[in-house]
Amino acid sequence: MDMDDIDEAAAHTRKAGSTVSETRDSPHPKFITELLITILAATDPSSAIQDPIRRVTKRIADDVLWKKTFGPWRRSKLWLVIRVALQTTLEPHEYKAFMAFALAGMLQRALSINCDNDMIRCMAVKCSRKGAKLLHVHGGPIFVQERITAACRDSDRKLELRWNKTLQDIEPHLSGWDPKRLDFQKDTELQLQNSRPVIMNILSGKHSTSLGSTFHHPKHSPRLKVKTLDSMFQKLSFGSDNARYINLIDFENAVRSGLGRWTADNLRKPNAQSVLLSAIRSYYSAANVEYKDNAENQSIMVLTILVLWRSIDKIAVSQCGMLAEFPCEVPPDMLEHLLLSHRGDLERVQELSIYLTQRHQNVKWHRNSLFEPTSTSISFSVRYFNTSTPMQNALASITQKGQRDRAAKEAEYEQSYNKWRDLTERASRLTHDHRKTQVWLKKQKRYNIQKDKSHCEPCKLLKQVGFFISVHSTRTHLYRLG
Repeated sequence: MDMDDIDEAAAHTRKAGSTVSETRDSPHPKFITELLITILAATDPSSAIQDPIRRVTKRIADDVLWKKTFGPWRRSKLWLVIRVALQTTLEPHEYKAFMAFALAGMLQRALSINCDNDMIRCMAVKCSRKGAKLLHVHGGPIFVQERITAACRDSDRKLELRWNKTLQDIEPHLSGWDPKRLDFQKDTELQLQNSRPVIMNILSGKHSTSLGSTFHHPKHSPRLKVKTLDSMFQKLSFGSDNARYINLIDFENAVRSGLGRWTADNLRKPNAQSVLLSAIRSYYSAANVEYKDNAENQSIMVLTILVLWRSIDKIAVSQCGMLAEFPCEVPPDMLEHLLLSHRGDLERVQELSIYLTQRHQNVKWHRNSLFEPTSTSISFSVRYFNTSTPMQNALASITQKGQRDRAAKEAEYEQSYNKWRDLTERASRLTHDHRKTQVWLKKQKRYNIQKDKSHCEPCKLLKQVGFFISVHSTRTHLYRLG
């Protein structure tokens, strides 16, 4: 009945004045609970009397998860069938012991695969409750009680280790926090020491005719001007220390209210990613200093940066659809650790989580990162080059220029070599004329006989033989497309 649609058992509803089948509701189980049981009882009434059917009652707890989808998600029907089969096969105390033993095994399995803290805690509570009921009602085997106790202790130890690690991570940020120094009575008490004479004059009907004070014009730093996101991104500055906090809030509100429309209007602009990246760097530089002692503000900072990153990713994917086939390098569970209290921020977290989930579901090459250093046939750099005409034209241009440079270098080498060979041959046909001259050495105070080659024609020619030619590299250098 879960696979076949039977109109007699299907749920119906009224829409537009007509009765239609409601596929999103569960069908009535009357063909199993009424028809099938009656047929089985009628086939052999004597056996039914001698060996009556063992009936069990199960609390189904039909919890439904349903949001932004066509059909609802319900608890597993197969799990219900398995439990009914076990309960009708085993004795009551055996069934209870088996279920407690199985839950303890599931809890240990969850600990081995590092499930999240909430799930481990819920499973541990369920397992301990099963063990307590089993011990109170049926007693239960010793090995079942030992396994339940071991699983619950392992879960507590696992959660305690995680909590201690969390405390170690946040301890440097709480070095100046001393709750014992807080004075709630003093901080919540309002004292108006000079208000009694004023109140007594008002109660007695005496009013002061002189104002005695002038209007005070407050001085504050200029706020962040947010007429449009384009103008804000072009002249983004968070000001000095006094105005930085307010300007950060203005920036976050502007991103919260207008980034979606700005992203839709700039999907095809080539410099849109650079504008958002510059805004992220400026915002992080200011927010990281201003929010360093506030965990909630740091969570808002991370959320704002991720929302800006989502716009960059949307623009990049719209301009290069191949990017959608590779991981976006942002894990979906990153949002679970944010500390947020406003409803609008929680809604943005939900939208961002849905986007990241869809982004990971559409990935075709899960094991290939955009930033991997090695290049294969399925790497993004190789596949993008194979589909990019400008880059192929650039490579062809670089290759042609390299060939021309190589031909010019070969011609230069041949010319220099011919010159060297000609001078060598001319020098070989001449006779060296080395004249001996006497040179007076002052330090040694004697004459030294040296050969004078200034008049030797072969030596003059051999001095011109040596030549230098620079090495030509055929390696393709980086080329910037216009």
